[in-house]
Amino acid sequence: MLLQNVVIYSTLNNLNARSEKSSSIYGIETKELYRDDKNKLRFKPPIPLNDFRAEAKKQLENTLVSIKAKTK
Repeated sequence: MLLQNVVIYSTLNNLNARSEKSSSIYGIETKELYRDDKNKLRFKPPIPLNDFRAEAKKQLENTLVSIKAKTK
Protein backbone atom coordinates (compact mmCIF):
# COMPACT_ATOMS: atom_id res chain seq x y z
CA MET A 1 0.00 0.00 0.00
CA LEU A 2 2.83 2.40 0.82
CA LEU A 3 4.48 1.81 -2.55
CA GLN A 4 1.16 2.49 -4.28
CA ASN A 5 0.87 5.84 -2.47
CA VAL A 6 4.46 6.77 -3.42
CA VAL A 7 3.68 6.05 -7.06
CA ILE A 8 0.54 8.18 -6.85
CA TYR A 9 2.41 11.09 -5.23
CA SER A 10 5.15 11.07 -7.84
CA THR A 11 2.64 10.70 -10.66
CA LEU A 12 0.53 13.61 -9.50
CA ASN A 13 3.56 15.88 -9.31
CA ASN A 14 3.69 15.92 -13.08
CA LEU A 15 1.76 19.13 -13.73
CA ASN A 16 1.73 18.70 -17.51
CA ALA A 17 -0.26 15.50 -17.23
CA ARG A 18 -3.06 17.23 -15.33
CA SER A 19 -4.19 19.11 -18.41
CA GLU A 20 -5.11 15.97 -20.38
CA LYS A 21 -8.45 14.58 -19.24
CA SER A 22 -7.90 11.33 -21.15
CA SER A 23 -4.65 10.51 -19.33
CA SER A 24 -4.29 7.99 -16.54
CA ILE A 25 -3.06 10.83 -14.29
CA TYR A 26 -6.45 12.51 -14.47
CA GLY A 27 -8.13 9.21 -13.59
CA ILE A 28 -5.88 8.68 -10.57
CA GLU A 29 -6.45 12.28 -9.47
CA THR A 30 -10.22 11.97 -9.58
CA LYS A 31 -10.16 8.60 -7.80
CA GLU A 32 -7.58 9.34 -5.06
CA LEU A 33 -8.07 13.05 -4.32
CA TYR A 34 -10.80 15.30 -2.99
CA ARG A 35 -11.14 19.04 -2.45
CA ASP A 36 -11.22 20.33 1.12
CA ASP A 37 -13.02 23.40 2.50
CA LYS A 38 -10.31 25.70 1.13
CA ASN A 39 -10.61 24.06 -2.32
CA LYS A 40 -7.17 22.41 -2.01
CA LEU A 41 -6.55 18.90 -3.28
CA ARG A 42 -6.12 16.35 -0.51
CA PHE A 43 -5.50 12.61 -0.66
CA LYS A 44 -8.29 10.35 0.50
CA PRO A 45 -6.95 8.52 3.57
CA PRO A 46 -6.71 4.73 3.08
CA ILE A 47 -8.17 4.17 6.58
CA PRO A 48 -9.82 6.54 9.08
CA LEU A 49 -7.37 8.54 11.21
CA ASN A 50 -8.42 6.97 14.52
CA ASP A 51 -7.99 3.47 13.09
CA PHE A 52 -4.60 4.46 11.69
CA ARG A 53 -3.38 5.72 15.06
CA ALA A 54 -4.52 2.54 16.81
CA GLU A 55 -2.85 0.35 14.17
CA ALA A 56 0.38 2.37 14.33
CA LYS A 57 0.45 2.09 18.12
CA LYS A 58 -0.10 -1.68 17.91
CA GLN A 59 2.68 -2.08 15.35
CA LEU A 60 5.12 0.04 17.38
CA GLU A 61 4.40 -1.91 20.56
CA ASN A 62 5.15 -5.16 18.71
CA THR A 63 8.44 -3.88 17.27
CA LEU A 64 11.57 -5.14 18.98
CA VAL A 65 14.61 -2.91 18.78
CA SER A 66 18.00 -4.35 19.61
CA ILE A 67 21.01 -2.09 20.00
CA LYS A 68 24.38 -3.80 20.04
CA ALA A 69 27.28 -1.91 21.58
CA LYS A 70 30.26 -1.55 19.29
CA THR A 71 33.67 -2.25 20.78
CA LYS A 72 36.77 -0.94 19.15
